[in-house]
Amino acid sequence: MKALDKLSEKDLGKIWIIFALLCLFLSGAIALVITFAKLPLLSDSFKDIDLIRWILVIHVNLATLMWFTAFPLGLIYFKTVINKKINLYQYISLIISVIGVLLVITTLPTSDLNIYMSNYIPVLSSNQFLAGLVFYLLGTGMSYILSPVFKNRNLGPLVGSVYFILALVTLMFAFNDLYFNAENFRLDYYEKLMWGFGHLLQHSSSAFAFFAGSFYLKKYSQKSIYLQL
Repeated sequence: MKALDKLSEKDLGKIWIIFALLCLFLSGAIALVITFAKLPLLSDSFKDIDLIRWILVIHVNLATLMWFTAFPLGLIYFKTVINKKINLYQYISLIISVIGVLLVITTLPTSDLNIYMSNYIPVLSSNQFLAGLVFYLLGTGMSYILSPVFKNRNLGPLVGSVYFILALVTLMFAFNDLYFNAENFRLDYYEKLMWGFGHLLQHSSSAFAFFAGSFYLKKYSQKSIYLQL
């Protein structure tokens, strides 16, 4: 890999895309474990329901939260028009996000671990897991704000980025409102905490999916169907 002072935003985009693909492939591998656990010959070896639910939590977070936010970020940097050298904060935000994912996937199941299958973002009652989510969202949030999306003026990525930033703001307001008034930190708490964030994350993912589809249609048909998106 090039020295930090020589890395361009396109190079950073490639790194984000590789990072996102690793999250997706790991999620797929975990999904295979869940599938094999249902086979008659192997089902006896996977009788621990909490273990299966733990695997499912890691799988969902990798397949939705990490993949749906890291890959679009990679496209934003990779498709930048200016392609200037990255700054230190853009690099640090990537490192923070990687640390977040590592904390999430290395949260091991224990006897006192509670598993909350909340909508959008299922959660483990582990300080390590929760810290991993905070690190990842902090890193990606910084990366979106520091990205060239606001200079490139491409509507699709811009809308998707704004939705994601609004999702983070919604999550912070929900946390501030719920944390100090919660009687317990169980399923109902995380359902309410992730509700607004998850809805806006869906809109962000939809905007990026439309952009990506339009980009490839434009590339192979050589017809602009999305106003230079």
